[in-house]
Amino acid sequence: MTEIGIEKIFSGIEIKLFTITYSLRKLMDTHRFPDSVSIKKIKIKKYKRNKGRFSPVEMFDKCYDLASGGNNEYLLLREICNQFTHANHFQPICNQKGNIKNLFFVSDRDVNKYLYSLNIKYFLKEILKIIDKDSKEIIITFDKATDKYVTVCK
Repeated sequence: MTEIGIEKIFSGIEIKLFTITYSLRKLMDTHRFPDSVSIKKIKIKKYKRNKGRFSPVEMFDKCYDLASGGNNEYLLLREICNQFTHANHFQPICNQKGNIKNLFFVSDRDVNKYLYSLNIKYFLKEILKIIDKDSKEIIITFDKATDKYVTVCK
């Protein structure tokens, strides 16, 4: 596969993950999910930033201590959605078979402190659990008395 082909695939993944997390955040903001969704903890790895000054175009592997293996921690789903929405670094990592295994990311707010990574399969499974558990049925009706659409998630 050519470098252009790989970039196209990674761009597509970034767009899809951005859309998913932005949509989740908006649904949380409008209380379409129970509060338990926004405070759901997602397992991540957290890498400290290396000391020194780095150019904005330098690869993140020079800026962060990836050799340490990172610390196992948790971020709230809402925080991950915000990290994706405001991503400064967003890099899918493939295994030898070419399947995306992990994702490195950090928002512009945290770029000088940490880099995060998560297992993409685990993350998508957690999102599917939320969707399956918390929105079996969505009903949209129009309330003539208030002249507004009403959305109910069951």
